[in-house]
Order: sequence, then structure tokens, then C-alpha cells
Amino acid sequence: MIIDPGTIVLILIISNIIQAILVFIQSSLNRKYSGIKIFAMGNILYAIGFLFIIMQEFSTNRLVTIILANSLLLLSAILQYIGIMQFLEIKAKLKTVMSLLAACIMLFTYFTYFSDSITMRILL
Repeated sequence: MIIDPGTIVLILIISNIIQAILVFIQSSLNRKYSGIKIFAMGNILYAIGFLFIIMQEFSTNRLVTIILANSLLLLSAILQYIGIMQFLEIKAKLKTVMSLLAACIMLFTYFTYFSDSITMRILL
């Protein structure tokens, strides 16, 4: 049995959306913990990022399908980090994280338009 990579990504998108919905429901039922909704928003952005990656087969708009997709995947990880830190009641280092996000977006842009290198984008 051969599983298509597109099918795996589609299952990943669906599972992240279901997880985000369940986490939102859980956060509505138990409001004493903070950071749970931010974590769920990270799951939604993760699913949207992979949706844009799937769109690479159908679109030639590299800004949306490469730069925005990779930026959303990174932003989803950042939101999950912030959510976990708030849940644990530890102050997140937002300046450092946002600087990292800005630097990565600039590097995604560089390695998409000026020096087209999928290897470098993967390493980021």
C-alpha cells in the first residue's frame, strides 16, 4: 500500500483542526488556566500553513505558497510556545521570539526569490 504525501498532509491538517476545536472547547469549560486558547490558535495556524503548502501544486504565487506557509508554520510554533509558557505561568521572551520570527521571514524571502534554495528553507 502506497500512501500519497498529499493524503498525509491532508490528515495532518484535519487532525490539527480537530485538536484545536477540542482545545478551544476545553478552555471554555475550564477557564482557570491561561494560554490554552493561544496554544489552540497555534494549531489552527499550523493547519493553515500546511494548507498553503499543498497549494504549491496548484498556484505559482510563491509569496503565498512558500513564504506565507513557512511563516505560518513558524508562527504556530511560537504561539504554542507562548501558550505553554502562559499555562506554566512563566514569562515568555516575546522580544526574542518576535525577532526570530522577523529574521526567519526575511530569510524565507531571500531563499525564495534571490537564492532559490529549498534546502535552506527546510533548515530554517
